[in-house]
Amino acid sequence: PFYSSMRAWARFGIPVILAAAVLAGFGSLWLMKRGRKGKIFAAAFWVLIVFEGVMIPYKYFTPVSDNDRSVNQWIASLPADTALIEYPRPWVDKVAMYSQSLHRRSIVNGYMSFEPSFLSKVDSQLGAWPTADALPVLQEWGIDYLVMSAVPNNSEFVEEIMPRIALIDELCLVAQFPDAYKFSNFEETYVYRLLEPGED
Repeated sequence: PFYSSMRAWARFGIPVILAAAVLAGFGSLWLMKRGRKGKIFAAAFWVLIVFEGVMIPYKYFTPVSDNDRSVNQWIASLPADTALIEYPRPWVDKVAMYSQSLHRRSIVNGYMSFEPSFLSKVDSQLGAWPTADALPVLQEWGIDYLVMSAVPNNSEFVEEIMPRIALIDELCLVAQFPDAYKFSNFEETYVYRLLEPGED
């Protein structure tokens, strides 16, 4: 049941943990009724349960959540009603959720398992990297900034992608940071201000 929404078998561990906790309660009660020896076994059992339940902070065992980029502090200093989008898509769509928990600003393309319909409808228009075709959508959504993870040592990025982005008059590079998400060879982070029509 609900397999399509859970997507991964491992996530059925959530109800399994609840069922195991109930059974552990019954087992502890049974041991407690077995005298002094049973109480010792029950106490050891409780210690094992507490140890098994200790959560290791996520950032210590996966590079996906190790994303405390310097740009996050810069974004956090912006007004609370600031809205942004992260590029390149779709590589950063999911991990952007973790950064949002650090900078607390609205981000339109942060999602986990299922792409929201409003994004899928304009997926081709938004593109993988910032393009002029995406500007009408971003302006309609009220996006203030584009945060872009860069791969400066990649020839395609340097010779093709960056020159195309530089030709978009509505984008103004306002900040550059020497770090980025620690995957896909990202090394730098660029922040572009999305200019309003007629804004210099």
